[in-house]
Amino acid sequence: MNIEEAKILEEYKFPVSESQLYFPSNDNLKKSQSHKAIVRNDTGELISVMKNSYKMISNERIIDSVTEQLEKLNTPWRIDKQSSYLDNSNMRLHIVFPDLAIQDHESKIFLSLMLINSYDGSEAYSLKKSMLRQICTNGMTARTLLGKEIKQKHTQRIANGNLMENVEGSFKKLPLVKLRIEEMLNTPITRDIKLQIEDKMGTNVSKFVSEQLKTKRDNLYDLYNHLTYWISHLCSKKQQMNYHNEVSTIFQL
Repeated sequence: MNIEEAKILEEYKFPVSESQLYFPSNDNLKKSQSHKAIVRNDTGELISVMKNSYKMISNERIIDSVTEQLEKLNTPWRIDKQSSYLDNSNMRLHIVFPDLAIQDHESKIFLSLMLINSYDGSEAYSLKKSMLRQICTNGMTARTLLGKEIKQKHTQRIANGNLMENVEGSFKKLPLVKLRIEEMLNTPITRDIKLQIEDKMGTNVSKFVSEQLKTKRDNLYDLYNHLTYWISHLCSKKQQMNYHNEVSTIFQL
């Protein structure tokens, strides 16, 4: 890990704690028996109110656990800050492996991991297998072809499994992604796929990608890249992962 990566990671590792919650009762404050507060320690901000069954897993704990395993891999890694996201309640950290890649007709596509966590229950802790296209820095997700993500609720203990096996397993499946890309390059855009995009992603997204298509010779991979461009560069960062998952399903990746 270099100095730049270390500085980025520190931003994500701000201190948090669980705090007792009180609520007004007549003229007094009454201690909650069912809920607790999640607080950001360095600013004193309230992040969320959660049930007592919620077990907080801090960003720091997750990042330290994952980076410890990353340092043992026999391949370099870096953080792509553009496609990462952070606010008080949500984290998405994009880890890219520049030496683990395939090539489409224009660009390298790097294997990557999305490290996700939340303090408000909106996301379970997960480690999602993904990709990053070099030429346009478009994020890509291949949920079907790269295998299952590591995912757990905030009522369980943290368990990353063997990260090395997960990365190596996903790398071995990249030829399947390349084969699917070659199929899309030779597949025309159908009315059905356009309707799926409008149904799953909305009219505005459908209109945007339609405006980008230049000729009747545009293929399914052209359409796919316009969508991933919109997600990676024009969409709200907080919503990017949801849209990537929809695209992965629509295009059978």
